[in-house]
Amino acid sequence: MGNLIYNALRVYLINLFTILPINSALDIYAKEKADLRNAGTIIDDFDLLIGSTAIKFDMIMVTNNTKHLGRIYGIQIQDWTRVQNLEELPPIEGDAPSSS
Repeated sequence: MGNLIYNALRVYLINLFTILPINSALDIYAKEKADLRNAGTIIDDFDLLIGSTAIKFDMIMVTNNTKHLGRIYGIQIQDWTRVQNLEELPPIEGDAPSSS
């Protein structure tokens, strides 16, 4: 019974998210890694890979690690930890327009 519940939950959760392939972002990753190394401003490899994937898929990176991820050229960042009111957040593509 435990495996049945686990598998059902796993399938449910997997279907909630889109899994993005990282291999298509490796060209951005390699260029940014070289640029950051040359500038002496290296960031963690996984942060760089996630940021590069966000750039490749034209997505907004939601993070409070703006100090490091902001070093990646062309990245769009939102830090939701600094938002005082949900109305301050810019609309996300596909959101319904506000009724106000």
